[in-house]
Amino acid sequence: MREDGQVLIIQPTIADPIVKVEIDGEVVYSEETNEKNFRRYLHATEKAIHQSVTGGLFEIVKETITPEGDSYHCNEYESRKEWEEDRLTFCEDLEALTTISEKIEKIVKCRPHKVLEYWKEYKVLLLKIG
Repeated sequence: MREDGQVLIIQPTIADPIVKVEIDGEVVYSEETNEKNFRRYLHATEKAIHQSVTGGLFEIVKETITPEGDSYHCNEYESRKEWEEDRLTFCEDLEALTTISEKIEKIVKCRPHKVLEYWKEYKVLLLKIG
């Protein structure tokens, strides 16, 4: 927390990221991830923010989801392996990651491909009351 009593929380939104696979520019696979453990962490954070505000500890200064509307942030990977290695750094549900990775591997069969991951970000700025 900063000396002026402000807390900035930035995290993915509760909605699951969308993973797409392209071969020669054509989408050959698309699925929302289903990381139940990660969703539990996000819900816990959401609940803690709500309790802090309703309990009178903080007030919300600004709250937003970016990008707005139908747009998404996009991470692009040159292969399923590159995507999987990146996801392993923060994955809370290895079973879900393995399931999607195996599906992708069966589809691409060693062909050159790209993995695109689409997501949104939740930002909230809180100000300490008192």
